Parts: sequence; structure tokens; C-alpha cells
Amino acid sequence: MILRLRSVPAAFRRLSLALPLCAGLCLPALAFGSDSLLPHSSLEEPNGAGSWAQGWPNAKNVTWEQEDGNHFFRLKSAAPNTQVTLYVNALIPRGVQALELTFRGRVTGLERGSENWHDARVILNFKDEAGKKTAVARLPYFSKDTDGWVTKTLRFKVPENAVALEVMPTLFRVSHGEFDIDDIVLTPIDAASL
Repeated sequence: MILRLRSVPAAFRRLSLALPLCAGLCLPALAFGSDSLLPHSSLEEPNGAGSWAQGWPNAKNVTWEQEDGNHFFRLKSAAPNTQVTLYVNALIPRGVQALELTFRGRVTGLERGSENWHDARVILNFKDEAGKKTAVARLPYFSKDTDGWVTKTLRFKVPENAVALEVMPTLFRVSHGEFDIDDIVLTPIDAASL
């Protein structure tokens, strides 16, 4: 009985991590590329109010824009040396050993911050069952303006104890700039291909 009582808090921690992560995965048929682990990856589906992309959280200094009939997120630096981040969790299905992240990005007016790594990037943090960060995947980043939209693809292995991946498009402590991001697709791939 004592062993059972001690195991309850760990179970609750796992459940508290899993429930919000599962919510974003209940809509895979509507996602861009039906295998994407992220909700509505094309960002075209509006929420019930029609004011934001379905399945994605609101964030300060992030807007849901439309241009030539296409929707995307725009992260805009509000003040030098601040961070603008859009945050979403993806639950990693059991047995998945590798992932591919593909997105379209456009960067304009970027002035990096006081360090060279203060730029536009997508932060990728793996989480374990307890919700603790276990590893960081290589970060796709932009250190200067792009010539219009560019597509970035990143393939990486999943750590053995990871159950979720935080995906965070970010303007990381830049002095100035805008980071547009669209078609954010996260798919399982064969680890042997890496």
C-alpha cells in the first residue's frame, strides 16, 4: 500500500503532461499532411471565433496573418533584447525513433541582438514523462533576412526517454525584426534514414 501511494504523484505528473499533449493530436485528419504530429500544420483552419489558427495557442507579439489567401504566423520584435515565442507541444507516438520538421519561413528587418546567436529560430526541446527537458534537437535558425519564403527541413533522432517535443518558433533576443512561419509539419520518419 505504501508503494502504491508513493507511485501516485508520478502517475499524475505523467497524466498532466499527456492530456494537454493529446488534445493537439486528436485532429490529425485536418492537419497539413495527415501524418503531422502538430495540429493543423497548414495554419489555414480558423478556430471557432475565426480569429486564430485552429489548435494553436495565442502568444504575445504573434499575429495570424493572411497574404494572397494564405495564412501564417508573424512573430514581431516589440523591443530590443526581448523574446517572442509561439509554443506548441507534440506527443511522440511510442516506437517513433526519428522525426522530420519542415516549415516555410520568411525573415525581414532582422537585427541580431548582442550575441551572434540572438536570431530567428525554432527551438526544439524533448520532454520525458515527468515533463522534464531531456535533450535539445539541432535548431533551425535564420541569422539574416531571407529572400522571400524559404523552406527548411530538419531530420533528427528521438532520445529514448522522450515522450513529447516542444516546438517553439522564436525571435530570440533580437534587436529588431519579423519572423513569418507557415506549414509547420512534424512527421515520424525511419531512423535508419539518418
